[in-house]
Parts: sequence; C-alpha cells; structure tokens
Amino acid sequence: MKTLLRSTVVLALLAVVVPAAASAKTHKTACYKQTPSVRAFSRATGDPKGMLSWQQPRKRVRIRHGYTYRHFKAPAFRVYRNGAVVGQTRKTWMQVPVKPGQAFQFRVRVINAHGRQSGCKGATIARTVPLLAPGQPANVSAAGNSPTSLTLNWQQGPKGDGVLAGYRVFRDGAPIGQSKGNSMQVGNLYSNRDYTFTVQAVDTAGRLSPPSLPLLTSTTPPVQTTGHAEAFLLASTDQSFRDLQAHYMNVGTVMPTYFDCNAAGQMTGPDDPLVTSWSKRRGVKVMPRYNCQNPNTQHKILTDPATRAANINAIVAAVQQYGYDGINLDLEGGFAYDRDVYSAFVRDVAARLHALARRPAPGS
Repeated sequence: MKTLLRSTVVLALLAVVVPAAASAKTHKTACYKQTPSVRAFSRATGDPKGMLSWQQPRKRVRIRHGYTYRHFKAPAFRVYRNGAVVGQTRKTWMQVPVKPGQAFQFRVRVINAHGRQSGCKGATIARTVPLLAPGQPANVSAAGNSPTSLTLNWQQGPKGDGVLAGYRVFRDGAPIGQSKGNSMQVGNLYSNRDYTFTVQAVDTAGRLSPPSLPLLTSTTPPVQTTGHAEAFLLASTDQSFRDLQAHYMNVGTVMPTYFDCNAAGQMTGPDDPLVTSWSKRRGVKVMPRYNCQNPNTQHKILTDPATRAANINAIVAAVQQYGYDGINLDLEGGFAYDRDVYSAFVRDVAARLHALARRPAPGS
C-alpha cells in the first residue's frame, strides 16, 4: 500500500512539472511570431518627425538546400519612445516626433487579434538623432546677362536644424562668394562665354547643404568698337587697361607694351592674355609694341645674320601664337648709318607677316 502511494505522489509531481515545462517551451517558441525584425530609423531635412520602420515577425526555417525565413503577419503594432507609448498601427512603419541632437530608444511590440499586447518584449532600436544640414537650394536661374556680369537667383531648400548663415556660390566649381539672400550679382566675367554655377546653403555651424543642380548660362557678346584711333597701352599699369575699357569704342588698334630687346639682342616679354582677348572680343586690333632703345643692340639685330633671323622668327611666332593683327616696331635712337639695314629689316618682317595676312605698324 505504501509503495502504491509513493508512486501516486511521484506521478502527481510529474503531472505538475511537465505541463509547466511544456508551457515555458511553448511561450519561448511563440515569441518569434511576436517580435518584429530589421528595424530602421531615418529623418528627412526639415522634418520634425523621424520614420521608424520594421518588418513582420519571422522565423528561420530549414529547407532542402539551406535556410529561408517564414513571416507571420501581426494584427497590429504598438510603438514606444523612451518607454512611453507613441501610437499604434497596422503598418510596418510610423512617423515618430523627435528632437534633433537627442538620444532615443524605440520599441515595437505586437498587438494580438484580441487587442492585447504580446507578452514578448518586442524589438528595440536606439538612435541619436543627428543635426541635419540645410536642404538643397532649388531653381537656380540667371537674369540680366551682359558681356561681363549677370544676376543669379535661387530658392531656399528645406530648413535644417541650425540657423541659416547664407548661401555659397560656385562658378565652374570654384567658390566666388557668399550671400545672405537668395541672389547674387556676379561680375568680372568674360564676354560670350559659358559658365556653370551651383549654390550651397550653409548654417552657422558650417554644415553645408548638397549643391544645387548646376546652371549652365552664358554672357552676351560685347559691343564691337566703331573707333579708328591707335592707342598705346602700358602693360605694366592696370590704369592703362581700365582707360582702354572705358574708351575702347573710340579705339581701332591697341598697341600694348609687351616686348623688349635684351642686351644680347633677343626679343623678350610675355603676352597679357586678359588685355589681348578682351580687345579682340570687341573688335579692337592688337599690334604689340616691340621696344628697343639701345643703338648698339639695334645694330646687332639689324646686321648680325643670326640675331636678325632670330628676331624675325620670334616676331612671326608671337603673331601666330597669340593671334595678333601685326607688330609695332619701336626701334628708337639707332645709328644714322643703320637706316638702310633698318628699312630692309622692316621690309622682311612685313613680307613674313603679309604671308600670314598680317601687317606691321610703322615705327615711331
């Protein structure tokens, strides 16, 4: 009788323990059906809310040639932000209000078909909300295009999290200035030329927006001269060029002081591309001055065959390379007995340039 009683007690204990273990196993196994997966959080510039997203609960299942995932559609989801309920949805995403620069922990838990929250803990994700830069400026346009200037206009993009400081303007990829408003006057441009402009917003912390879509625009051709005057231009002074810019409509030919002779009788000196191109674009002929005031050097240039040939070749090469309309031979103070060789030198230069459809200007 005692033996039978002990057996009964043992069986009773097993009856209590086994269901409890089975229940625990069932609850653990069921949580994969109650836990969303692959969480993400993002926020667009200017948006006070961030997008929290997740996927339906799923379980990894073994198949013949590997593994796959089986999804279980939940009736609804409840979203928490730092432990407080934000809302409930049947979708797998929700816009959640946040504050830039602060850290948040989000949790998503399943609501069952009876409207009750799952006992499973759900999925969590922690994020520090970054401070976003201003948004991309839009609709960049140009107005009032002239030979040397234009006005850029644009529209403000989405506001970032900082205080807007202004807009940086780039011409052909290089920064040219910053504007507090939505426009900028751009000057010092070449006429009849294409330019590409972009604009970036910047806040007081130095955060830059993405660059605007590029604007390709052109300056207009310059007004052509109707003048006939011949004018020397001192290439060594900016004021001389400014005077030409102010009065070029009266000038037909400009003679910039580019070239000199050295003691060895060689032609030296650089072209100034700004003066040359600016003049040519306006129909002003360019005939640079070749200056040589030393009589001994002049004598060598005119009488030594090698030096003479080298000078003529240098003159012709410069005219060809820079597209000059001719050359101004300004050889002053030479010996009287070099008059004939000087005239012969001029004739030879003229013949070489005429072959290029150019002509030399008479020397003074």
